[in-house]
Amino acid sequence: MNSDLEAIVVADEETRARVEAARRSAQARIAAALEETARSKQDRARARQADVEEMLHAIGEETQRQAAERLRRREEYLAGVRRAAQERLAAVADAWVRVVRDGPVGNSP
Repeated sequence: MNSDLEAIVVADEETRARVEAARRSAQARIAAALEETARSKQDRARARQADVEEMLHAIGEETQRQAAERLRRREEYLAGVRRAAQERLAAVADAWVRVVRDGPVGNSP
């Protein structure tokens, strides 16, 4: 074989080997970038999920607080109603006894 032709063939093989090495290197970098992108997406998704869970927990706590406050106000209202009913019970009982004993008001003999 001609020495010039042999040099060209050797240079071609070396160039092909460098191109193949560069291709493999590029593929490895692409694979690493894809893995990093997937990892980053998973990290962001986990962070968003944690944020959502934190918000749901806060909403749950606020809902519990509001429910407890409504229950407290309801119990306070009912206690007031019971007090008022008890205060009026004696007067109503006296009026009933008078009506039963004396008859309706305005019907005196």
